[in-house]
Amino acid sequence: MMMGGMVGGMWIGTLLFALLLGGFSYIVWVLSSKESDNTKLIGQIISIAIAVIAVLILIYGIYCGIACRGTDHGCSMMGSSMRGTMMGQSKSEMKEKMMMMMKDPEMKKMMEKMMKSK
Repeated sequence: MMMGGMVGGMWIGTLLFALLLGGFSYIVWVLSSKESDNTKLIGQIISIAIAVIAVLILIYGIYCGIACRGTDHGCSMMGSSMRGTMMGQSKSEMKEKMMMMMKDPEMKKMMEKMMKSK
């Protein structure tokens, strides 16, 4: 449903970013080819480094998109290995902390304000 669109958007964003870096790498390569010996070599090394980074970003984006596609929770910032937990806490610990937070009067006001704004 919604997560499929997020994963698709991530793939498109990754592809566009990799193409942008690839284009920048190409421009650096062309401009450095017109220079003298040492400047040419340094420019080409920088261009190759940028191209390698672009390829790694593309591979990482594809890997994350494939890894997140089969999950029911979508992609999280912490990765798919921590599905039921957050920062190493069990579900019961998380539930307990949420209950403690909901007892706080300021938190209740904030939640009510958020619900009214929707």
